[in-house]
Amino acid sequence: FLERLSSSSSSSSSAPYLPLKEGDEVALLINSLGATSGMELAIIGRRAVELLRGRRIKVVRVLSGPLMTSLDMAGFSLSLLLLSPTRKARLDASSSAPAWGPLYAVGEEEGSKVVALEAAAAPAAGKKEGAAAAGGAGESVLKRMVRACAESIVKAEEELTALDEKCGDGDCGVTMRRGAEQVLADLAGYPEEEEGVLSAVASSINESMGGTSGALLEIFFRAAGRTVKEGRRGEAFKEGIAAMEFYGGGRKGFRTMLDALHPACEALGGGGTLEEAAAAAAAGAEETKMMQASAGRANWVDAAAYEGAADPGAMAVAIGFRAMAAVK
Repeated sequence: FLERLSSSSSSSSSAPYLPLKEGDEVALLINSLGATSGMELAIIGRRAVELLRGRRIKVVRVLSGPLMTSLDMAGFSLSLLLLSPTRKARLDASSSAPAWGPLYAVGEEEGSKVVALEAAAAPAAGKKEGAAAAGGAGESVLKRMVRACAESIVKAEEELTALDEKCGDGDCGVTMRRGAEQVLADLAGYPEEEEGVLSAVASSINESMGGTSGALLEIFFRAAGRTVKEGRRGEAFKEGIAAMEFYGGGRKGFRTMLDALHPACEALGGGGTLEEAAAAAAAGAEETKMMQASAGRANWVDAAAYEGAADPGAMAVAIGFRAMAAVK
């Protein structure tokens, strides 16, 4: 199994997502699914490091333990992270996550000692090298709307988390905040044309947001940007929603962010103002308080647990629209 996994991590056509080449530095994560012992993980890790070294891949960081488990399931998973200097520094930084660490440094030569690292201070969250400071002067209206939307999502982290704790796994707030912070960090480098801005937002989301919401929002902005580029500006919102429904399987009434996106789209499509679209999105989010989930993690939660609470994704959409409508 390890030999096959190591081979599929090369630059072959079977592994397009992590094309490794000789000399690349990687971090290796060895995860116990619950019942695999530390000794077994050490045996697995040693063999994995040997195989990667045999392909001239430098394993410089190793993390091993029960990081993502399934109760007491026997088994393990292996993950490789291609390292840049920034990623390595962030990986080495301290963390309050209870299952994280210790992280080990591995020498390049066979037989090198494996040394536990002391955690370093983390680089500033959400910042990229060379990213411009938050601006606003000289920005297009669309960019100012994107900025206002992202800033409002960052501020709403606790509210979204509280809603998601009732119907999901409680990570909506932090997931949305990460995406919004990446957008703010990247915004100064976005192109000026509308389709370029929308596609750039999709790229920022792809880089920073995990979970279903991140994937669906990227799909939305990719489709919207492509539609604008094709000269169908008025259909961009509608095409973004259609793409989300096609790939995600959700529909209006399923108690998802679509329940706020659809009313906003209908308001704009009917010639309404952004203020009217924001009001429609807020009303759609409010309606989710009476809905039973038919998609997402909430679909597996007892409806009584989230009765009277709005869907966090729909609420995030409403918050973003309200912020954009306030931009003059």
